[in-house]
Amino acid sequence: MEPAEPDLSLLESTRWGIVPKLLVAFLCIFGAAMLYFSPPRAPRKLPPERPRPVAPAPQLYVTLAPPAASEAPAAPEGWCCAAGGQLSAASRAACAAARGTFFAAEAEARKSCPTAPSGSPRGRGKGA
Repeated sequence: MEPAEPDLSLLESTRWGIVPKLLVAFLCIFGAAMLYFSPPRAPRKLPPERPRPVAPAPQLYVTLAPPAASEAPAAPEGWCCAAGGQLSAASRAACAAARGTFFAAEAEARKSCPTAPSGSPRGRGKGA
């Protein structure tokens, strides 16, 4: 069985009239005349520009520099073993004020300074 061919008679015009053609021609001519004879348009003024939000002030960064060589020389740094076995970095004058022993090298200070034992005086914990 062959497929039936579609009915194309609906796409063909049954009237041959001049009125639709004249209407389309009139509308095209009328539109062109409206464009040609219309008065020139003045350019439209733009609305005033909105003020832009003010940007926050940039952060101020200050670079701290070490004191210049022309200033008073800094005290030599070293290690101080204070009372109770507290080892800290300090100058010779600060160590003398704390009544501690001054060491120039950290390794020597760690060897000679008796530090407090770590851990709890009650012994090892029981855990969680």
